[in-house]
Amino acid sequence: MTPPEKQKTPNEGYVYFGLHGAFDPEEMTLRIGITPTSSCAQGARHPELGLPKTSQWQVSTERIVAECIDVYEMADQIEERVNEYISWK
Repeated sequence: MTPPEKQKTPNEGYVYFGLHGAFDPEEMTLRIGITPTSSCAQGARHPELGLPKTSQWQVSTERIVAECIDVYEMADQIEERVNEYISWK
C-alpha cells in the first residue's frame, strides 16, 4: 500500500468561453445561437452565485478529474463548438 504522502492527487479542470457584463443572457443565446452551459442575469438570484452584479453566459466542457488533463484538447472542443455558430467578420 502506498503511504498517503506518496499517493498522486488527481488533477481537476475544465475549459470555458464566457461573457460577463451588462446584457440579457437570453438575448445573447438568441444572437449567438448556442445554448450556454450556464447563464445568469444581472441581479437575478442564482443558487450558486447569489445575487450577481453582472450577467454571465458560459459554454464549457465537463469538469474532468484525472492524473493528466489535456487542456489544449478541451480548449479545441470549445473552439469548435463556438466556431460552428459564430463567423468572425
